Amino acid sequence: MNLKNSSGKSPLNVCDEEMLTVIKAFQTLAKKDSSGRTSLHKACGSGDFKLVKSLVSSGASPLWKDNGGWTPLHAASLKGHFKIVKYLLKTGISPNQQAKNLDSPLHDASENGHNDVVQILLDHGANVELKNEKGSTPFDVAADEGFILFYLKHFDFIIFD
Repeated sequence: MNLKNSSGKSPLNVCDEEMLTVIKAFQTLAKKDSSGRTSLHKACGSGDFKLVKSLVSSGASPLWKDNGGWTPLHAASLKGHFKIVKYLLKTGISPNQQAKNLDSPLHDASENGHNDVVQILLDHGANVELKNEKGSTPFDVAADEGFILFYLKHFDFIIFD
């Protein structure tokens, strides 16, 4: 049987073309710049919620890491983009992923005084005892940057090493 469409293409040719289109679209989503950041990293860092949703729904992964091991959740947490952090956490991504320097998204939000982001990360199981390569917990980096009040108001006790 010799089936062809109006363009003279067989079903296999059409499938091959459609698969190639899907592969090219995915390659575009996964394309990284010189620092390893994808479009999703950039959208999360800039606070473009609509673009973040569009990229994720198109197949961009919140698990992709840049050259420093940062995920898009790190980028959003660092900049305090609460709505994006909340959205990414709803995809099931762990709030405890650590970059190469062992900073977690909670370290990033704590260091920059983004208390609403700190709270939602904690609500989703962020570990307050994770230490970065300097041996600092999120509490430590918050204290170093003058953002300790949030922790003092929200924790009945704090364990010091």
